[in-house]
Amino acid sequence: MTYRERHPDMHQEDDVVPVKGVVGFVTVVVIVSAVLVVWSVSVVNRSYRELRPSGAFTERWLGPRHPVSRVRQDLFDERGVRALNPAKRLQLETWGWVDRGRGVVRVPIGEAMDLVVQGEKP
Repeated sequence: MTYRERHPDMHQEDDVVPVKGVVGFVTVVVIVSAVLVVWSVSVVNRSYRELRPSGAFTERWLGPRHPVSRVRQDLFDERGVRALNPAKRLQLETWGWVDRGRGVVRVPIGEAMDLVVQGEKP
């Protein structure tokens, strides 16, 4: 700290920033950061080569979704549950017969999730 008045009885040094120390510290931080970046890139590249030996992203060639047997994908669209119309929302929240002849019923989704958590088949 620098004071405007100096006291003759007190020895006071001027504040001096050790430029070499600051530059040395910044240099060490930059070098360590560069080494860590190079190391992390090599780790990511190594795991990438292990997971995808061919290097190709085959997912882009899958094309559009195709229907899966017994799975209705039309209940949810890209906007999620809020986009369901009231009739479909009612189907998710109520009991009902799907096929009375075969004994297939519709279970409310909340209760179906509880049954799955308990380990039972809804």
